[in-house]
Amino acid sequence: NSSKIVRVRRDIARVKTLLNQKTGQA
Repeated sequence: NSSKIVRVRRDIARVKTLLNQKTGQA
């Protein structure tokens, strides 16, 4: 199921962006 991999990759990208925003604010 490639759709599952795509979803996981999207979630990882979301977490990375959130972490980058947090580090940028701090």
